[in-house]
Amino acid sequence: MKRRAPLSPTQSAAFAMGRTLLVFDTWHRQAGAPLDAERAMLIDFAAQHPRSIVGLVPSVLQVVRAHGLQKTDLADLFAQRHFGSMREGFFAMVADLVSRDLLAEISADKADLFFVPTASGLAAAARFSSPLAIGLRALCSALCDEWRRKNPRDLANDIRKTLPDESRMAASLGEPFAPWLSEVD
Repeated sequence: MKRRAPLSPTQSAAFAMGRTLLVFDTWHRQAGAPLDAERAMLIDFAAQHPRSIVGLVPSVLQVVRAHGLQKTDLADLFAQRHFGSMREGFFAMVADLVSRDLLAEISADKADLFFVPTASGLAAAARFSSPLAIGLRALCSALCDEWRRKNPRDLANDIRKTLPDESRMAASLGEPFAPWLSEVD
């Protein structure tokens, strides 16, 4: 059984900020326009749970396979729960990026929040070169292409319908000597 040290809270926040910055950077490079926060949140969610939304965006499967992201993990079991509670965490990440001058808010409409990467944000995102960063960038690219013209509210409903219900499997994780323990490498 392989054991890995979990990320510290600081490392986890830095990783989430980097992933979120890649979402905005990819959109900016492809669309050349500000990205609304609601759409960015959905793209960020899909980048975290790509196997869960393959039915909605089939081109993601090729990206997942090409970058070795096809291995399932326990996060897949909690995608539905994460979808319901992602707003607060996402906006905390955006606030952290704005406070570090990596994102800037564009006030195009009072009802929606739009953001663009700053010059330092673009420079920081360009320095992400690990295999995981390259895979995340490719996922974000496929998602940005597919979801550019879709209404974010309709998109959220489509994602909600697409997510598999893994509640029984997630509940079985608490059972002592559950069958999944024998499958751990």
